[in-house]
Amino acid sequence: ETSLDRIAEDHANARRFAEAVKAMKGLRVINDPVETNLVQVGLADLNVRAALEALNGRGVRALDFDGALRFAFHRDVTPALTTQAIDALAATAAGLQKNQLHAKEGST
Repeated sequence: ETSLDRIAEDHANARRFAEAVKAMKGLRVINDPVETNLVQVGLADLNVRAALEALNGRGVRALDFDGALRFAFHRDVTPALTTQAIDALAATAAGLQKNQLHAKEGST
């Protein structure tokens, strides 16, 4: 496998991840279209720190990048791990949105 093959796979994983994010409620891909191995995800009103902690608990690492989540796809991230990251982000977003809704209901 050459470096170019590897880069192509990394970019494909990033694009697949980004396409899945576009279907998730309350999330958006900031760097759309994704042309590299990096994907930046905007969280609307969700807490970035809470999202990072929840993702980490699900085995997915991301960074806080100016109030957004930044995901990097590289040689250690297989297509199966990309699927895991998609599932983890979907569960994290749904959980945070549910918690936020309950917090708002409790304050009214």
